[in-house]
Amino acid sequence: LTRELMSIINRAIPGLIGPDGLIKPDELPSGFTLGWTGAIAIIGLLWTAIALLYYTRQAVRAMFDSIAPRYDLLNHVLSCNVDRLWWWRTARQFRSPLARPEARVLDICCGTGDMTLALLRRRPTGGEPVLAADFSPEMLARARVKLAGRAATVLEADALHLPLADRSLDLITTAFGFRNLANYQAGLEEFFRVLAPGGEVGIFDFSEPGGWIGRVYAFYFRRILPSIGERISGVGPAYAYLLIPGKGEISEDARK
Repeated sequence: LTRELMSIINRAIPGLIGPDGLIKPDELPSGFTLGWTGAIAIIGLLWTAIALLYYTRQAVRAMFDSIAPRYDLLNHVLSCNVDRLWWWRTARQFRSPLARPEARVLDICCGTGDMTLALLRRRPTGGEPVLAADFSPEMLARARVKLAGRAATVLEADALHLPLADRSLDLITTAFGFRNLANYQAGLEEFFRVLAPGGEVGIFDFSEPGGWIGRVYAFYFRRILPSIGERISGVGPAYAYLLIPGKGEISEDARK
C-alpha cells in the first residue's frame, strides 16, 4: 500500500496496517474483531481512499496546469517582485553543495523553473545537471523554455513517488511546493529515501506569524491573494487553494 493509503486507513482503524504496508489483523487494538462485516468495510474504505487520492491528484494537477500561463506574473505581482530575491537567497544558502561539480541536485515542485535557474547560477561549468521536476505538464513546458541550453534536466514526477534510486541525491530543494503535497510526512520520507548520507534538504515556503501581524498576514493570504490571483489568472479556485498550512505544521512533520 502507498504511504497515503496507509495513513488514511490507520486513522480509521489504528494498527491495521504495519510499517511494511501489510495488513496485520493480529495487531489490531484490544477488543477489535474484524469479521466479514469489517472485511467488507475495509475493502470499501480502500476503494474510496484510492478514488479520493486519484481524483484529488488529478484535480490539483489540472489546477496548476490552468494557472501556468500567468504563474510567473502572479508570483511577481503578489510578492511585489520580492520573489526574485527569495530565489537568490535560497540558492546562496546552499552554495557549498552547489559548488561541487559532482553534486546531484533536485529541484522538486519546480513550477516554471525560477528556483532551478537560481540554483544553476551557482553551479560550476561542467557540473552534474540539476534535475527540475514537477507533476504539472504545463508548468514543465514553460520550465523547458527557461532552462533551454542550460545544465538542467526537466522531469515530470510526483514528489511522493520520485523515480530516483535510494541515496542518489546530495541536495533537494522545493520552493512554494511542499505545502501542496497530500501528505507532508510521506513527502519527507521520500526525500530521505533518495538523499545520500550527508545530503541537504531546503524547503522554502511561507510560515504564519503570530500576534496581530499573523492576523494581517492570514487576511491577506485568505482574502486578498485569492481575489488578485483570480483576476490575473482568470481561474477562480486556484489561488483560494494555495492557502498556507497551519502554523508550524510543516516544521513539526520535519522534526518527526
